[in-house]
Amino acid sequence: MPAINKRAINYQGLTILELLITLAIASIVFMFVIPGAGDILKRSQMVAELNDLNAALRYARFQAIDTHAWATVCPAEDLKTCDVSDWNQTKIVFADDNFNDKRDEDETLFRVIEPVNKGFKIEGPRRVIRFYEEGILGSPASLLICSKDDRTQFNRGLFISLQGRVRLSRDENKDGIHERSAGRPIICSS
Repeated sequence: MPAINKRAINYQGLTILELLITLAIASIVFMFVIPGAGDILKRSQMVAELNDLNAALRYARFQAIDTHAWATVCPAEDLKTCDVSDWNQTKIVFADDNFNDKRDEDETLFRVIEPVNKGFKIEGPRRVIRFYEEGILGSPASLLICSKDDRTQFNRGLFISLQGRVRLSRDENKDGIHERSAGRPIICSS
């Protein structure tokens, strides 16, 4: 039997000191990366909410023009009765042929928009948004999407003109906060 030379055995792996140093460096890196990642995630969720609403409004306008009928957008948890007191709930786009702000059995449901993400809130008009058959509105409307933690840098707005065109809010003065017209920041009520 050959003799085993104990000095010739080569151990591989990390010592406890090397492992502790690696963990310390990783934790320092994560302390700086994680807060920024949370903001990136929140911003992408805001963009998704904004895109859903924007697409629904544009689709409603298109349906009004295409079908030569009025198209209504409103919050309706039961997918039938408009409840403009809470724009955070499920929203519907439908043909309200009798203008009663209610989707009757014979009225077409064009689209359903899921409730807003729990980290955000939506403030909208105290009336339904109705596109006439020419794609215009009876009066302009605004939908504000705000962060529930009152971080104004995440607040956004959709503004619908009398002509039915949807405009997204912008950060005109480059301070990181989107504005309404005349440079007023978008702030939702509590």
